[in-house]
Amino acid sequence: MKTIIRDAIHRIKGKPHKSKVDPFHLKDGSKIHDIDDFFMIIKNLPDDIFYHHVNQERNDFVTWIRQSLNMPELADKLKHIHNKEDFLKRIDDQDVRMISEKESLHELVEELSKTINEKEDNLRRKEAELESVLEELKTVKPRLFDEKDFNNVSAIREIQSEILTGRRCIETDDIDQAIESYKKIVPLYNSLLLKDRVKVHQRIGLFIGEIKNKIQGL
Repeated sequence: MKTIIRDAIHRIKGKPHKSKVDPFHLKDGSKIHDIDDFFMIIKNLPDDIFYHHVNQERNDFVTWIRQSLNMPELADKLKHIHNKEDFLKRIDDQDVRMISEKESLHELVEELSKTINEKEDNLRRKEAELESVLEELKTVKPRLFDEKDFNNVSAIREIQSEILTGRRCIETDDIDQAIESYKKIVPLYNSLLLKDRVKVHQRIGLFIGEIKNKIQGL
């Protein structure tokens, strides 16, 4: 089960799962990284190292299990044991192992939940950023023509406005209003110089085609 949860954390984060637990530093310089490490290493630990960390004055293993591993129930089961043989018997006890599994799983589930929440928060931020961009895009007026290429700029702006208005009307099936936009375009088109008419003729023709296609589809 712990492996499954670690794999889930790995998939969500997109990188290998790394324990955030501070390792236990043994007298000889080696380290115990987690509770599984602890159960394996403690059985073969030399007496001098064991009794350096566990004696009548202190129990470094219990302190580490309680504070770093956040496994208070397991720590309580071991805190009054100072003899190595009794200590090893206790950690082999089925009840102690079950407590260890339960608390270890609890920590992993909390980390998995935290990881999922972080991902969800990140997604919400991305969605908010996207919404902001979309709102900005709505305020940007599309341009059909490059105004600097025309003599009668005001007429070009009005033609562009009516084409865009007419297209929105076509999208909402308001054909009558789209035709009204076209009617407004005609005198504006006629007011242009011949060379300017040539530049806008194709775009107006496409707009007329869109109106015709919509009428035929109704």
